[in-house]
Amino acid sequence: MCMKQDFYLEIQNEVKVNVVLRDCAQQKHEYQDYKNGLWSPKTEVVEAYEEGCFSPDAKGLKSVVNRFCYCRDNLCNSTQTNHEGYTDIMGVIVVFNLMKYINSLR
Repeated sequence: MCMKQDFYLEIQNEVKVNVVLRDCAQQKHEYQDYKNGLWSPKTEVVEAYEEGCFSPDAKGLKSVVNRFCYCRDNLCNSTQTNHEGYTDIMGVIVVFNLMKYINSLR
């Protein structure tokens, strides 16, 4: 399961800071089990989250806004990418190398 956390913080002069964390959701539950007079470590994988987004109660805090999203699809917490700039950069590199090659023939 994937997780995305959005944090918004308003600082001085109405400047807004946005932080986004993307990772795998915590699903491992570790605990100690007492059986036959002995303690032993146990680990369980649990589905602790429902799919979707929610914002926890801020308890009166106005400066920080949190939003948590959980999803199951492959890379569902990723951001949309913009590849338009890469084409321009590659074009400049090709033209530069072509000009260098033509000048080396002279």
